[in-house]
Amino acid sequence: MCKAMAKVPELDQQKRGSEKRRIKVHMKEIGFHWLEEADRSFRSIKRAVLENMCHGGDPARQYHLACDASGFAYGGVLFQLTDQLVGTVMSSKLMEAMRIIQFISKKFLDAETRYHTTEQEALVIVRCLEETRWLVNCWKCFSRRDGL
Repeated sequence: MCKAMAKVPELDQQKRGSEKRRIKVHMKEIGFHWLEEADRSFRSIKRAVLENMCHGGDPARQYHLACDASGFAYGGVLFQLTDQLVGTVMSSKLMEAMRIIQFISKKFLDAETRYHTTEQEALVIVRCLEETRWLVNCWKCFSRRDGL
């Protein structure tokens, strides 16, 4: 059995009048079992991510950026298509040729959560291009989004 330290919230039992209960957080040693089956699953997932999802960019291929926004956060995926000509537009038929280079995921600032959907979608494209600028600089980049 392995041991780990974890923060465990605990309610303060002292309640005065209409005061709400205060939450105290302290470190507590907890035990868990890391069995062989869990280790095999972890290694399998790690291998799948490394072999299928973590590719460096190939400067000879064009980059694609897919991004989306929700009411409180946004995300994007920078990828390239293997064995496709420059100018190829991404479609569901090309999913097997997709090689992911970078994931982007961030929360909107409080004020940005009140933006209109179109403004949020445009902001996501700008932010995702800022995040990937170091890699896609001087390249034509195709952006896919659902709101514009």
